[in-house]
Amino acid sequence: MNGPAVLYLSSGGINEPLIQSQVVSYLKHLSPWLRRCHLVTFEREKLNEKFLIAIKEDLAASGITWSTVPVCKTMRTLGTMIDIRNGIKHVRNLFEFDQFDIIHARSFTPGRIAL
Repeated sequence: MNGPAVLYLSSGGINEPLIQSQVVSYLKHLSPWLRRCHLVTFEREKLNEKFLIAIKEDLAASGITWSTVPVCKTMRTLGTMIDIRNGIKHVRNLFEFDQFDIIHARSFTPGRIAL
């Protein structure tokens, strides 16, 4: 496929209903037209290993790669700054191995990271 390579940054966790119903459904629908798609979610809780594997396999079947950034749950304002720093490090690591044509950021923290 000659479409764009997309990096999608979502502030929610993969098991949140909004992420499942909107983000995952949206990306699965678009994936046939994309050269590559990578979804990054910010996880507030540790995910069950079986659930993690099932989600990764489900997304991979649609051509979507998925990775996570853990959310800092302490110190509200400082925690957000830590999340942004960790997200920037994560995205920089992704760019070391890959290039993306489009970065889509859903919400404020991912938007700061995308900038």
